[in-house]
Amino acid sequence: MAGTAASPQISATSAGSIAHTVGGYFPDVDPAVLAACIQRYKTLKLWATSPVLAPEGFERLQDAMLSGGALRARIGFDICVDNTLAEAVNTERRPG
Repeated sequence: MAGTAASPQISATSAGSIAHTVGGYFPDVDPAVLAACIQRYKTLKLWATSPVLAPEGFERLQDAMLSGGALRARIGFDICVDNTLAEAVNTERRPG
């Protein structure tokens, strides 16, 4: 749901309604817990306002994955990320 198209809808939609919509993807998570998690994300403004992944965000993700053992070594941003489509979406959504 993250991304340019979803961001205004997420902002305007209750956490409970979002939890109901995405709940099928998380069948083992209690709906109240999922709604609480979504509300926390909304409160902290963790949903992206753009689908473009910035190098800084990619580095934070790698830091977390390295510390959690999901990665053994850093991988270059240019190897992993292609923002071409995300940039096209941003261009299409610009007014004017």
